[in-house]
Amino acid sequence: MVRGIDAKRGTARRQHKGGARLLDVALVSLLSSLAACRPSIPRRTIEVPPVPAAEAQSLVARAEDELRTRRAPSPLDDPQTLEDVRAALQMDRIDLFAAAVRRADAIGGYQAAVLGAQIELAWGEAQFVVAAILTRSADGVEALLQETSSQRALGAERARLEQEQARLRDSIVSSRRLADALRQRAAEHVRAGVERTEALRASDPARFLTLRLAADFHRVQGAWADFDACVRELERARPDSTGLKFQRGAAAMRRNDLATARRHLEAAIADDPQFTRAQVFLLGAQRDAAGIRRHWAQLTRISPDHQLVVWAGPLIERILLAAE
Repeated sequence: MVRGIDAKRGTARRQHKGGARLLDVALVSLLSSLAACRPSIPRRTIEVPPVPAAEAQSLVARAEDELRTRRAPSPLDDPQTLEDVRAALQMDRIDLFAAAVRRADAIGGYQAAVLGAQIELAWGEAQFVVAAILTRSADGVEALLQETSSQRALGAERARLEQEQARLRDSIVSSRRLADALRQRAAEHVRAGVERTEALRASDPARFLTLRLAADFHRVQGAWADFDACVRELERARPDSTGLKFQRGAAAMRRNDLATARRHLEAAIADDPQFTRAQVFLLGAQRDAAGIRRHWAQLTRISPDHQLVVWAGPLIERILLAAE
């Protein structure tokens, strides 16, 4: 396990690299299946320059504000209790995370500190996941655009086709810009989560919630020996923990054992049908378009305001529709 100030600094230096691994592994089955729905793109024809850091911060802030303003107000916009904070975490909604972290810090104490660390890690992971799906989905939409560009039409049909092509180009550019901005901001949240986790591991290393938090931490980092050690201790203490089922499922997914991932994630959702974070991962553990469609419908049903549904949904549904 990571110990001491030097190890902590080394871990912090690895955050961007560790976060980038999420893009390579997290939801790999979903991304591959989506890509398989359309022909591969010979080369990108719509290149988007990197988003400057200051602009990335404001772009993500605006996008998160839009998530809040497009929906009805929620009591979790101003959480009052630790149960409210915990609910925001389980809903996996990044538009609720900032207020939840502020409330956890204001309440203080051990459980609040654990929740604050969990949310920062989940926040970064959620942003990486959406960035990955936006990127791959935009590639799929570009394949559609390349197909429509080869079509010939006259009169009103040509005007309609040109409007559709312009709309697709705009969606590709905006999606790639948001994905770049999300990747940058995600690394900051993972770093904050690491710092909070390290503080708790120094002050309360043997408590159950610290171990569960450490499992989350090691999973995000891909430190599997440490993760497995945490899981063994958690199983001895509380083998039926819903959080443990999620951790085992999410870890199996990172390890590309999708059958095991689905089994554990389905068990976590059976415990709590509103466990949105587990539903997002279960969606990603699907191997075929039918599974994606089924679990996509489930996600949109239980969490229509989830960032994945709002930001990537139009692209994903466009690709799935074209694949029918």
